[in-house]
Formats: sequence, structure tokens, C-alpha cells
Amino acid sequence: MINFFRKTRKKMADDNRPLKYMRYAIGEIALVVIGILIAISINNWNEWRKDRILESKLLTELVENLELNKFVLSGQIERYQAYNLSFDIILDVIQHKRVYHDSLDYHFHKVQLNAYRFDVPRAGYERLKNVGFEIIRNNTIRKEIINLFEVTSKEMINHLAWGDDDKIWKAKYMDEQFYRYSDKGGELKPFDFEYLLSDQYYFALLYKYKSQRVFFCEQLNKVLIETNKLIELIEENK
Repeated sequence: MINFFRKTRKKMADDNRPLKYMRYAIGEIALVVIGILIAISINNWNEWRKDRILESKLLTELVENLELNKFVLSGQIERYQAYNLSFDIILDVIQHKRVYHDSLDYHFHKVQLNAYRFDVPRAGYERLKNVGFEIIRNNTIRKEIINLFEVTSKEMINHLAWGDDDKIWKAKYMDEQFYRYSDKGGELKPFDFEYLLSDQYYFALLYKYKSQRVFFCEQLNKVLIETNKLIELIEENK
């Protein structure tokens, strides 16, 4: 038996079969490796494709979110501007000692509104945040999204808190000087119109509220501008 294996080994050596078997084995291994690499590449491509579909969906949802934010921000800016028109009307009444008319009750109410606490809608942003910001390939878009929601918008909310600084005192003062119509959207009728026209404190209070509203409009407009820029940036890179 030993002699048989010796003869077989010698014959394989003589025929160069070990080298042939080695080449065959290497070829088989190479085919397996190539197959594995191709499978990995296909899997990676499928994962990349899924990520791109998800990225597109998230950006579409975010743009919808931003469009809603534009509506909310623009509406609030318009409200503040309308309140300042009421300021102009009441200021004219005070400066020129106009005769009282019940149409002024609407403006007495609007002129003292200086804050409206709200946050911009964040559903699209929170969805993106939960998935992970790294899904967004464009670094500029990713940075602008985070900056808008985590910095600029939050700064705006903090600034709006200024309007609540004297909220309790203001409510007390208004209750002392005005009768509030609960069935007319909170319109205010002065108890003593003539006294109110000469009340310098009330006069100063109105100026304070107007300056706050002007400042709030600036902050809202800042967020609105960044929102528009981000929408344009996303649309350009789709």
C-alpha cells in the first residue's frame, strides 16, 4: 500500500498535477471571492438606492413643513403690522384729542397685543431628525436645516418671550382702565376716555408695545428669509 501511494505521488509529480490542482483551487477561490464581492456590491447599491428614496421623501416632507412655516410666519407678521395700524389710530386720537366712538374699542384691544407665543411646525424636521441627518448627502443643506430649526427658530421663540415680561401687570392695568367685551373678541372700552387721553403712562406703554412688535417682525422675517433660502437650496439640488 505504501509503495502504491509512493508510485501515485511520483506519477503526479512527474505529470505536474499538483500545480494543476493548485491553479484549479486558486481559480475556484477567485470565483467565490468575485461572487461575494458582486453580491456585496449589489447589496450596497440596493441600500444606497433605498437611502436615496428615503432622502428624497424626507426632503419632500421637509419642504412641505417649510411651506407651512412660511404661511404661519407671514400670518403673524401681518398680525403685528395690523396691530401697529391700530397704534397709529389710537395715537392720532390721543394727540388730537379726538371724540370717543365705539369703533375705537377694536383698536384699544389690538394696540395692546404685543406677543403671540408659538413655535414653527416641526413635523418634517423631527421625522428627519429621527431617521438621522446623515441621510442627507449635501453638507450645505444638512447644516442649513439644523441651523434653521435649532438656532434661528429657537432664537425667535426666545425673543418673543419679551412680550410676556409684564403680562400679569398689563392685565391688571387693562382691567382697571377698560371694560372688556367677551362677545366681541375681547374689544376694550375705556372706563374714562378723557383720563386715558391724558395718561402718560398709557401713552408710554403703547410705544413700548409697538417697539416690541417691530422687533418681533424683524425676528420673524429673519426666520422667513432663511426658510425661503432653504427651500430654494433643496429644490436646486433635487
